[in-house]
Amino acid sequence: MKKTIVGLIGLCIGLITISPAYADNDSSLPKLQMRIVNTIKNQSFALCLSNSCYVMTALPKPVSMDGNNIDSIIMTNTGTMEMYGQNIPDSCKITVKDNQTLTVSGKLVAKEMTVEVEDLQCSVRATEAA
Repeated sequence: MKKTIVGLIGLCIGLITISPAYADNDSSLPKLQMRIVNTIKNQSFALCLSNSCYVMTALPKPVSMDGNNIDSIIMTNTGTMEMYGQNIPDSCKITVKDNQTLTVSGKLVAKEMTVEVEDLQCSVRATEAA
């Protein structure tokens, strides 16, 4: 229960702080780009990396990350606020540095009693100049 409450607080803070203005404040900050295909119809999800959440439909281009160490990955249904933890693959156990972009990819699918990103992969590259 405590973990769920902490997660919800983190989600709310993350959803509030992500905005187009915030994303463009400092081009040297670590960036996040999502390439996760959502196969779950009529439901919106947020990807929560450590303590920050990013609504999947709100990220057509890379945005500044809030923090740079990945220690947890949780998918959150933004309609029901249900949270689904996921194991972190080795490719995501990284620190994203300034002037780098983290790309998270995979396919969001519903499984028995849970939601997960199949073939979850992370990669880091140098951020391209704007």
